Order: sequence, then structure tokens, then C-alpha cells
Amino acid sequence: MLGIDPKKMNDIWAAGGYNNGAAEYVGYAVLCGTVLEGGPAYVKTDKNNFEWNKDSEYTVSDDFYVNFNNGSPMKEENLPEPCCYVDFYAKIPWVLPEPKVVNFSEVDLVDNNGITFRNGNKLLFSTCESFGFEKCIGVINRKEPVNYIEFYDFPVKKKIIFDEKGFFAKFKLKKKIKKIRKKILQAGYIMMDWN
Repeated sequence: MLGIDPKKMNDIWAAGGYNNGAAEYVGYAVLCGTVLEGGPAYVKTDKNNFEWNKDSEYTVSDDFYVNFNNGSPMKEENLPEPCCYVDFYAKIPWVLPEPKVVNFSEVDLVDNNGITFRNGNKLLFSTCESFGFEKCIGVINRKEPVNYIEFYDFPVKKKIIFDEKGFFAKFKLKKKIKKIRKKILQAGYIMMDWN
């Protein structure tokens, strides 16, 4: 245990997406102390580029390794002196079920209780889990190549995709999303909009 304070500066982010059923993450955490041996894993090769120096990493397993560096990767006030940080890379098996994807053309009815599909299946707003914000039941994403609304339905998320084509595609998309969002708000829930 290194005694890393989770309230101090740290960062974790997805890197490389999902490959062969695994999610890749990288990050760092700042801690008190000085690295006495070794060197940084990222070595500057020219003005704007860095290269990973495999000799400086500590391999924990094939899918997890760390590296220690003196200083801090970012400037922050009130950092202890001396300070150093630990970089890490982790490849973690993705075990959660993928969202069930349906096309908006399969939607039969949207009301204050939820969405009914043409095959008779229902998505009830009340069964969707809150995510980060109270009463938030999903996200609207209009940035992807295929626009969608994803509901945090339990146990498997539901994703409704909109694959409108043609001259009026943006107008039709906006109208359909507005209709669903209105019913969600009337039912007392909200959705995050990634637009």
C-alpha cells in the first residue's frame, strides 16, 4: 500500500477502447516521496513526442504495469514536496453485458410510463437506474456516427438508435428525440444530453 490519498490529484481514463473483450485504462496518482532508481517510462524523443521506455516499467502481469516518476505530471497547488507519481496501464476483461440495441422504427408507443416496442416488449422508465444524477435514466448522444438514446435499464442497458438518412434527417431526429424527452420529463425523470 503506497498511502495514495484519493482526494489528491489523480487521473484515470480509457485508452484504446475495447480490444479482444477487454477495456484498456491508463492513469496516474501523485504521492509523497522521491524515486531513487530507474527513470521515467515516457522518454521525450523530440519537441512534441514521447516514447514508452519498456525498461523503466514494473510489470505486475501481462495486463497491468506501473512506472514511478519524480515530480508531478500536472501543476497543482499544495502538493507535498518532494512528490512523485505512479503511472499505470491496465487491460481489464469486459464482463458487463453489452446494451440491447433496437432501431427507433421498432418503437410503437412512448408514454409517461416508458416505451412499448412493436414486438410487445416494454422499457419502463421506473426500472432504469439513476446514474450520477438523481432521476437520470440514460443519455442522449447526437455526436456518434449513429445517434442514439441509451437507457440504464436493469440488468441490460437498452440502446435505441436513430439511423435517419436523407435531406430531412436532422429535422426528423430532433423531432423524435424531443418526443421521447418530453415523455421522460413528464414522468419525472431526466436524461444527460451529450450534444
